[in-house]
Amino acid sequence: MLVRRKKSRRISEMYFTCSGYWRDSRGIKHNFEIESDRAERSFIKELVEARYPTESVQINLVQRKKV
Repeated sequence: MLVRRKKSRRISEMYFTCSGYWRDSRGIKHNFEIESDRAERSFIKELVEARYPTESVQINLVQRKKV
């Protein structure tokens, strides 16, 4: 019986660089740039809200991180 093996593929995780700004309670803009393993903007917004005391979050750019 002949059994074929699959070629092993190197699994590399994909990361994304995300940037934008958030506003505090006084309306002042603060820029941010974070790295995430997910590209969904709603997830990134939650990350920023968990890290900073935000009133609002604006995401300008989500791009794959160059390795």
